[in-house]
Amino acid sequence: MSRFRSPLRIVCACLLIVILTASSRLAAQPGAPGGEPTAAPPNGLIPVFYHRAHITGFTMPYMAQAVADPAHDRLYVSFSDGGYIDDGPTLNVFDTSQARRLMTLEDPELSVLALNRSGTRLVSITDYFGERGHLRFYDTATMTLVADVPLPCAPSTVTCSVSDMAYGPDDRLYWISYSDTVVNIFDPATGTSLGYFEAADGAAIARIAIAGDQLFVFEETNNNWTPHIRRYNIAATAPVAELSVPTHDGVYFGAVSPDGAYFFAASDNILYLYDGQTLQPAHTLLETSKFGFGIMGTTFSPDGRRAIVLAENPYNDLHSQLLTFDPATGAVINVGHLKHEKFATLTESRLAPLADGEIAVVLRESIEIFRPTSHAAAVPVTFNNTCSGGFIRDFFTDPTSGWPSGDNGNVAFGYDSETYMIRQRNADAWFAVGRGDRWVDGQRTAISTRVVDAEGLSGLVFGLNDDWSHFYTLEIAPSLGRWVVFEYLAGAGWNLLATGTDGHIAAVGGWNRVEIQQSSGDHEMHLFVNDTFLYRFTMPNVDGRIAISAGSFAPNFEARFDNYYFSGQNCPWNPPNRATGLEFSPPIARPPLEEFLP
Repeated sequence: MSRFRSPLRIVCACLLIVILTASSRLAAQPGAPGGEPTAAPPNGLIPVFYHRAHITGFTMPYMAQAVADPAHDRLYVSFSDGGYIDDGPTLNVFDTSQARRLMTLEDPELSVLALNRSGTRLVSITDYFGERGHLRFYDTATMTLVADVPLPCAPSTVTCSVSDMAYGPDDRLYWISYSDTVVNIFDPATGTSLGYFEAADGAAIARIAIAGDQLFVFEETNNNWTPHIRRYNIAATAPVAELSVPTHDGVYFGAVSPDGAYFFAASDNILYLYDGQTLQPAHTLLETSKFGFGIMGTTFSPDGRRAIVLAENPYNDLHSQLLTFDPATGAVINVGHLKHEKFATLTESRLAPLADGEIAVVLRESIEIFRPTSHAAAVPVTFNNTCSGGFIRDFFTDPTSGWPSGDNGNVAFGYDSETYMIRQRNADAWFAVGRGDRWVDGQRTAISTRVVDAEGLSGLVFGLNDDWSHFYTLEIAPSLGRWVVFEYLAGAGWNLLATGTDGHIAAVGGWNRVEIQQSSGDHEMHLFVNDTFLYRFTMPNVDGRIAISAGSFAPNFEARFDNYYFSGQNCPWNPPNRATGLEFSPPIARPPLEEFLP
């Protein structure tokens, strides 16, 4: 999106779908125009993103656009002063493989960017308020100016400027103006206009996108007209209309995949992938009205096999999530997170796909580069002394997801029937296991648990140190309808911090959801059972490992666990055996619960 100097342009900007491609959040409302149900995450663990690089040393008062050239490890970022901030650098060029800035072009002011398919030419628009815009073409090898051409606007164009542009076949340049209904065609090789064509019926064009020989035209929402999505074949200079599909007010369109197979769209606070051939919803990715978070950016990987979203975290407003989806199925592939206090002004952000599946998140004062990984790879990686991010969800369907299995005669534990099982053979015994997930400035962790046989407690262990000498537990006893919060300290033993009864606790045999949340990074822990708030207390240090526990009142006690959720910075990362020697607790005696109750 280019800059907006007048109130009229600001209004136009608010209507453009570039909301999805970058600059501001999408508000949430209920409802949806069809599509499939939200895709469930794959069984087992979802791979995460590692934070590979942090590039800083610049400030962009108002970002206009970010264009990536993955084949050459380049990233071009323009910003506009918007008429409110003093003039300054206008175009930054970065080497993404080395994570460094190469150069900055000071003048003239540049805004909308487009890169040709070979990556050899970068075009931008200079658009001083009240003056006719110019197309400026740069040789990307040297970033020298090779052409400066006044915009050849159609006679009907009200504002001779550029709101969006893209390179097509044979290096033809296609562009649109604000509140216009025509698409202009320009030949950079000869510096001449190839004409224009009407591509909208009543409603102005919000944005265009080109994938191969296909041109997608997205109309603005308009109370007086029914907006359309249109697709043209532009293999030849003369465009051929292929399909036009009416949509409705409040639909905003985002990035188109490089092969034209899919594109993003948001409506009534639901994010979709549309089918590029039918121009109809194919998958529902995120239901923002359900989870209460907004979309901050969308893009696709260079090969079109990954659909990428930057979204607010539904469980913690101090973090945002970076998610990738499989466009063919709508399933989650990778997740990551950005912590707001480290990455300022996230609402002013751009996503740019890089080589090897990496993603650049372009912010006003930094660029953050994230690298995907796979749990199956089992390769420890550390970048910039940061921790991997995003949530982990484990349904215990994959016996290699990192939880220990064994039988020491007194307790049996391990994967069983797509759940995790702990079976205590003796009365008044306690045992806990973990994958080694370390809750560094944790946000939320939860587990579903049910008691199968006999009486006892099961739940979560948190704030666990490296030798099991200090930790906390939140556990429930379904037979008593009671919850308990313990602190354990070697030498001092168990200290009951809080307990109570609650009608929301399911009886023996039923599933209960045990959950811990940190409140706004202030070390205050909020504890829940089945979404019902129970207790809060302040921990001196919220960092520590997470585990699950089972304690028996009677012999032959068995507890089951499912749907493990972990959201934190998760350090260190060395799957699948990250806590070798510490996966399960040593023998720790705990007196009968009755001794703690009043």
